[in-house]
Amino acid sequence: MRKLTRLNRDEPDSVEACAMCARMFRLGRQLLRVNAIVRSSQRNLSPKRLRFKLKSGTVYHYFFDDPNAALRIAADNDLVLLVNDWDIRHYQTSQVTPLFYANYAQPSTVEFEENDQNKPGTMQAEEFAREAEGIKRVGYLRMDVDRLSQIFSKGLGQAYTLPRLASLSRQMTYFFKVYLNSLAAHRHANLPDDHQVLMLDANQRPHPRPNLLFIYAGGDDLFVSGAWNEVVEFAFDVYQSFRTYTGNHPDITLSGGMSLDDAKYPLYQAATDAGHAEDNAKANGRDSLGLFGEVFKWSEWLGVAETTVLAPEDQQYLEPEVKPHQFKDLFGVEGLFGVLTFVKRLDQQLEVNQSRSFVRNLLATAQVQTQMLKQIKERKSNDAKDIRYYLHLPKIAYTIARLPSRVRDDPNFDAVRTSLKSPYNAPYFRAIATWIELLTRRMT
Repeated sequence: MRKLTRLNRDEPDSVEACAMCARMFRLGRQLLRVNAIVRSSQRNLSPKRLRFKLKSGTVYHYFFDDPNAALRIAADNDLVLLVNDWDIRHYQTSQVTPLFYANYAQPSTVEFEENDQNKPGTMQAEEFAREAEGIKRVGYLRMDVDRLSQIFSKGLGQAYTLPRLASLSRQMTYFFKVYLNSLAAHRHANLPDDHQVLMLDANQRPHPRPNLLFIYAGGDDLFVSGAWNEVVEFAFDVYQSFRTYTGNHPDITLSGGMSLDDAKYPLYQAATDAGHAEDNAKANGRDSLGLFGEVFKWSEWLGVAETTVLAPEDQQYLEPEVKPHQFKDLFGVEGLFGVLTFVKRLDQQLEVNQSRSFVRNLLATAQVQTQMLKQIKERKSNDAKDIRYYLHLPKIAYTIARLPSRVRDDPNFDAVRTSLKSPYNAPYFRAIATWIELLTRRMT
């Protein structure tokens, strides 16, 4: 039986693992600063290395922070991989090749001992929770492209050729391995022009959300952790950017799922929970997001100008109603149809105590609607639609009446008031209330 050792030397209560796992863990903490990798049969080129014993001999992989140092030390028959390097001067010989991968992370502020030197690793879950807005939780996001195999097998139609297939594969890789790094590091410069965001800075521009860690991203999927509110924003950024990247092609979409957990929650279980949320999004006809225990189309989360997300019979049922997209909010968004647009307005206009009261009433309304719908589910009559779309009106009127007059009488609140009463928005109350509650909670 192999001797077990502490996986993380800096945590007294760390789980135990085999020596190889512990070694890989320590190596992984160094990779944030790696900019070049040399594959060589030479020994002792650098103290940072990974050794493989093959039938053909021992092969070493050496890790360098400085690409120039790797190029100077590599022999003619060595392979030099430059990580996300766009400097053409480094590609002077055939032994050099680019290695693109999504490696965005923030350095940890916690110091640890590694080769007798204190060097920072990546941010840990406890740090993400501490940086989160509202409730102190870590967010875990999984996303992937819908029906990718069909896109590759049928999407090119009669134009199907190997070069075009390779080009399509390469473009997918560029998005997940190259572009996402830039989207995480430089949010404002890399969002599409017609984006929707929640966090804004003093200049009404997308607020930076740096507290993220790419666990993996490449091919057609990703798994990202970080401060929960920033991971939520990142999910919407990725979707909107991907739709722009694909020219809003109707058949090339993303689905995703997200979980929120305590900092001590096991990573493997968080991955499973986020995976279940993603599966629920796939089961919703794809092009959807599972978040806060709810599943909606991305257009429902983001808000759309036309309520095409409703079933045809529901649209016909609600035809006489005034649609919320006839109103225009402070940010130029047509109406408040959609979860994010509601949360954006309410988060800015309501104070913490007001938000808590508002959330309680909104959740109570959603709960009553859910219970009543269950009771008449089998009756298949318009009563179900009445409850789904109109039962909320008395409670919403009561909730609005209890808001301070400075909020009720603010002209900017008119669109919110009308949209809260609109039957088009009733199905989203639980998600709206949960989101606002998490943003305003100050307890761990």
